[in-house]
Amino acid sequence: MELWIIALLFLLFAAALVVVDLFVPSGGIIAIGAGCIALIGVAFMFAYNSWAGLGVLAALVLLSPLLFSGMVAIWQKSPVGKRVTLTAVTPPVEHERVRVGMTGRTVSALRPMGEAEFGMLTAQVISEFGTIDRGKTVQVVSLTPDGIARVRLTEETSPVSNAPAVG
Repeated sequence: MELWIIALLFLLFAAALVVVDLFVPSGGIIAIGAGCIALIGVAFMFAYNSWAGLGVLAALVLLSPLLFSGMVAIWQKSPVGKRVTLTAVTPPVEHERVRVGMTGRTVSALRPMGEAEFGMLTAQVISEFGTIDRGKTVQVVSLTPDGIARVRLTEETSPVSNAPAVG
């Protein structure tokens, strides 16, 4: 039997082991064995012709990341992969959003970012001007595109209100 045929058989056997590894929970042991068998196939290809061996080695090195990512994508849909990987069971809960005009109290010092409490809602906020100490009353003046509230210090010391300010 010629060396290139033996090399091709080793490479095909390695590919078959990779497919088996997708469905058998071996912890990657079968995949490591497949890699070793593929290297033996590359060695036989080098024994047949150095340029052919170099070509097969380069192909394996360049295609292995694509093969790995494809394996992971397929594996997650297999029965074993479904048991191991996490999937969302319930849709995310929609929370009340901060609105312009709401007043609240800072939970942390705003330098210029921090957190403020608006009733039962705690949100990330950014100070409009300078730093604001912890425990100060602030009012939302605008919202950034990513949903962070821009606040300014208010002079009032009344309790926290969720109603938008009028005026």
